[in-house]
Amino acid sequence: MALLLGTCAVLYILLAAGCAVFLLWQAYRAQASGQLDDFNKVAIGALIAVIGTGLTAAAAIYSATRQSATAYQVAQYGGAISEHLARLKEKADEDLAVMKGKLDASLAGLKAASDESLTRLKVALDAGQTANLELFGTVTIYFYALRSSALGMWDGESLRAAETSMISATRHLIHVDEALRDQWFDFWQRAEYIHRTAASEPEAARRPAVMAKLIGEKAPTRSGEKLDLREQHDRLERAARLATKAERAKPSRPAGPDASS
Repeated sequence: MALLLGTCAVLYILLAAGCAVFLLWQAYRAQASGQLDDFNKVAIGALIAVIGTGLTAAAAIYSATRQSATAYQVAQYGGAISEHLARLKEKADEDLAVMKGKLDASLAGLKAASDESLTRLKVALDAGQTANLELFGTVTIYFYALRSSALGMWDGESLRAAETSMISATRHLIHVDEALRDQWFDFWQRAEYIHRTAASEPEAARRPAVMAKLIGEKAPTRSGEKLDLREQHDRLERAARLATKAERAKPSRPAGPDASS
């Protein structure tokens, strides 16, 4: 419709321009031959004014038509652009939802792995602390059982029970460091030697004296030092205490071999 109106306006403008040129040419010829009177002049002027007004109106119509066509095209383009933007937004929302789902799954996996690591760390920490407490506890029981017998109160049942507790505590050795394990085995070996040597004395009355003498004797250890049984017990106490504190502060940091020095 806009194209048809525009075509008609252009044709009208061309026709009006042709008529105006023809009238001006006729007026020029009449003026040259002396046949142009006042009435004809006024008529020609009025006709030219009408033609000019028609041209102006046709130009205005043509301009309005072009503006309408342009607005229509802009509206069409705007609709297409809006539709395209809507599709882009929908696609972006879908991609964002997929990305969010993957991110949530990754975060859930990381949280599960972190929780599992924390659980394992807590178990390892609890196991290390329990091991230090149990191993030092059995050493202390055996030491004081030997010491009580050395003071003249021989008690074979208590000594055998202490020996059994040492055997039972070996299950905790896997949770302590090598230095503490070596000290524990040094003590156990020396305590067993003292116990067996004193128990093999035929005269029961002399056993406490034999045991007291052996407890005070220094014997070589795996560290190269010579220590008596009391010194070995004290060294183990300090090592176990330091190891427990180290595990509470930093589980991955074991107690060193010189922690008790």
